[in-house]
Amino acid sequence: MNIAIIFAGGVGTRMGSDIPKQFLVLNGKPVLVHALELYQRHPQIDGIVLVVAKQYFDDCHGLCAQYGIDKLKALAECGESAQDSIYSGLKCAAERFPADSVVLLYDGVRPYLLPQVITDNIEAVKRFGNAVTYTPCYETIVLSKDGERISAMPYRRESYTAQAPQSFRLGDLL
Repeated sequence: MNIAIIFAGGVGTRMGSDIPKQFLVLNGKPVLVHALELYQRHPQIDGIVLVVAKQYFDDCHGLCAQYGIDKLKALAECGESAQDSIYSGLKCAAERFPADSVVLLYDGVRPYLLPQVITDNIEAVKRFGNAVTYTPCYETIVLSKDGERISAMPYRRESYTAQAPQSFRLGDLL
């Protein structure tokens, strides 16, 4: 089975907003709905686990009903840190799906992703055991141990930025 675990546990603190960014409207729909639809529409995705703050469970059930997100299989409560939230989502998924399921970890505030990236992640996990989406780095990267002096400048052609999704076998990651 192929499962998306979508993290949307933010409450808007860093953004200074009264509304968490996953619920802000973009092109007529909340950003979170755009993220959910990426996986809802993908033919290889069998289920979605959504990780959110408990206070938003009812709102998320309502959005899923309104927008026809029927691949949602569970809501998991987010933790105090991103790591805690990932673990909560994984435990929730492990209660519902086999350990050899492919899990795609995705951020609920990312409204756009090419469907082929999802397909490529699933295929890479089947072939290699895991997958991390990345893009070439076009900026010049510098490293500094003290924040004042540059200690290294890696070649741009050897630098990449990790993106979402990151994908694994459920049992391996858990």
